[in-house]
Amino acid sequence: MMDKPEVAVALGLKPAPAVLRVPFNAVLRFRSLKARRRPLPTEPIFVPGRMNVVAYPDGYTLDQIGPWGKSANV
Repeated sequence: MMDKPEVAVALGLKPAPAVLRVPFNAVLRFRSLKARRRPLPTEPIFVPGRMNVVAYPDGYTLDQIGPWGKSANV
């Protein structure tokens, strides 16, 4: 979307020069071809009841989250 000159102008930016647009579009085309040849996943991405987030693998309590941690003097 950002490679379209209309979008850049609408956002108040200068359109990208052709010298950058051409290789950018070539890289995107190559990436899409590579993604099409990638094998399909063998496991589903979403499984009901299974957490997908690994930020808190053992869970958390409310005093451990928020803008301040245990070391803050609140």
